[in-house]
Amino acid sequence: MNTSYFSYLSKLTLSAVMAASLLTACGGDDDVYAIPSIEPTVIEESDGGCDVLAQEFGIECDSDALSAERKEYVRSSTYSSRASDTQQQSVESQFPHLYSSINKEFPLRGSWRKTKDEVLDLVDRHLWSPEEQKPVKLLSYFDMVLLVNVHPRTNLTPENSSAQRMQVFVRDGSSNDLKDWDRIHSWPISSGLPSGAKIATFTGVYKFDPSRFFPDYYSAQFDLAQMYETMFLYHQYQYQSGQQKTGVAIHGTYKKSKLGRRDSGGCIRLARENAQCLFYTLRGERNTRCLDGGKLNYQGRVPSFLPRNGEADPEYLRNGLLEVGGYRVMIAIINDPNDKI
Repeated sequence: MNTSYFSYLSKLTLSAVMAASLLTACGGDDDVYAIPSIEPTVIEESDGGCDVLAQEFGIECDSDALSAERKEYVRSSTYSSRASDTQQQSVESQFPHLYSSINKEFPLRGSWRKTKDEVLDLVDRHLWSPEEQKPVKLLSYFDMVLLVNVHPRTNLTPENSSAQRMQVFVRDGSSNDLKDWDRIHSWPISSGLPSGAKIATFTGVYKFDPSRFFPDYYSAQFDLAQMYETMFLYHQYQYQSGQQKTGVAIHGTYKKSKLGRRDSGGCIRLARENAQCLFYTLRGERNTRCLDGGKLNYQGRVPSFLPRNGEADPEYLRNGLLEVGGYRVMIAIINDPNDKI
């Protein structure tokens, strides 16, 4: 493994000690969500370490250090019992994914899915619902989809490219096919720029963490930079010393000149007025519509996700149910140079 890899790990360790926020992109947690003590974590080659860093964070690795063979994806075990693995396996056989996880490296901090087709294949997945006692489509639990393309944008990027944009889709009637939904906005964003202490914004399918919505938030990792209308994703990193909630969020900024290109520490930045519109609409705290065609409140029942994985993997609760409280908003993050608006 080359010296640049060890140099990068040293920077990460120093950042963890100083900011108590190892590899979280946009800042640490507040006092309510105490971060466990973090010991320096060495990512071994046998774990696909260099491969993970190269794919997710833009680190240049010696090609000889990359894993020779990708591991078969193994579903993570949980302390919660699943409603029925047999029923879910039957659903997956009946409604198979086009893009299988078999033989794919599954990074600890993101998803191997990059293109729009790969991510939307996950959006279209079916789950076994213990509440309804039948297969249901994952998308049926959501009334809004934020489709974010974090691919870098340059002067040569076509004008109709969706790179560095967030497309806002809202449900049109009862259809559970995203192509039937209304796209009501296409907002410029700034996603993660993998450079120095910054990381690339990971791809995959996520939901919001309803306990981590903050009107004003300050990044512990980036010199107390202010993050307006901060909406954290529901995701955790797994370390030797335990789990840590992600620092990746969607939030507002006044730096409009930097929207439309990679610039952040991993978060997804929006113009302040767009972040305000989204934040207060989701929480049901607006009396007027700023989302054309959207609802005034997006609180409701959503699937329980396994937070340690980088994509939507249902986790059934101890009582054998799938549904939990949250925001009926799905965040689908792609890194696709070919996607158009």
